[in-house]
Amino acid sequence: MAESPKLPSPLPHPIHLANSLALLLHLLIRLEVIVHTTVEAKVKAGRQRIGGGTEKEVRKKVEAEVLGGPVGMSMVELLREVSGHPGVEDSVRRDVEVKEFNFWKKLVGVLRYVTHSSSDHS
Repeated sequence: MAESPKLPSPLPHPIHLANSLALLLHLLIRLEVIVHTTVEAKVKAGRQRIGGGTEKEVRKKVEAEVLGGPVGMSMVELLREVSGHPGVEDSVRRDVEVKEFNFWKKLVGVLRYVTHSSSDHS
């Protein structure tokens, strides 16, 4: 059985992708899936550890790690490339800008939680 295609690692910078909006959108969707599956896998592993904490605590820590890491920042780059592409429709641009806003909102929220909870344990 053929193995499913994988994204190159690290992802090439969007400027090297022949300025293709369709390719940028495809990469963005794939990266969103990678972020989601990475978070879910790490939450599941964290919940199975003894003393791992509640699901909410583990999820917030994992989201802070993943969204604040290289994968999350690659997603932000792609969101900005798509929203700034000259061929993108206004409705798509607005949707992508909302996704970027929600990304930063979520990242700030989980970082605030992780920072606050770690200062409580000190």
